[in-house]
Amino acid sequence: MNAPFSPNTASLRRRDFLYGLGSSLGSVAMTDLLAKETAGALAPKKPMHTPKAKAVIMLFMEGGPSQVDTFDPKPALSAKHKLESKRTAGLANGFRFYVGSPFKSRKVGQSGLDMSDQWVHLPEVADELCNYRGCQAESLNHPEALFHMNTGSRLGGDPALGSWINYGLGTENQNLPGYVVMTELALPQGGSRNWSN
Repeated sequence: MNAPFSPNTASLRRRDFLYGLGSSLGSVAMTDLLAKETAGALAPKKPMHTPKAKAVIMLFMEGGPSQVDTFDPKPALSAKHKLESKRTAGLANGFRFYVGSPFKSRKVGQSGLDMSDQWVHLPEVADELCNYRGCQAESLNHPEALFHMNTGSRLGGDPALGSWINYGLGTENQNLPGYVVMTELALPQGGSRNWSN
């Protein structure tokens, strides 16, 4: 029977050398495998079902075109156009008037998406759009409402929509960010907390 390896021995037997070398290389290989697993957190994952989308472009336009002038016609609002209304909700009280859209709306595509007649070329790709018209906020304050829209929480700091999309779809290039936010010169109310997590 061979004696156990002792670093004090003057000569090193071949069997002991190979045993020590194998142990060392195993730990090096394990370190490399674990590092790749951690670095691949953004790699595409196998979803629970076959995804229909490969990428997402979200247009969130604070102060952009009115929803009634683009994709969300309000027939009841148009019927009350220029009628006086006692405004009780919000930060101010007083008499105001209903204002309907000056544009006509029509249904486009096989899905029957409501779209303003001001969109000339967009109806050609109407069936490729995801139009979300059911957003409601629990707060009258704009920053909290924007946090709610972008993260699902009024308090901010939760993962943003871009994070969830990146989590579900992964990314095609590990050297580029998972999602990008392009803003105007000024950030919206609440600043970058709308998209950071």
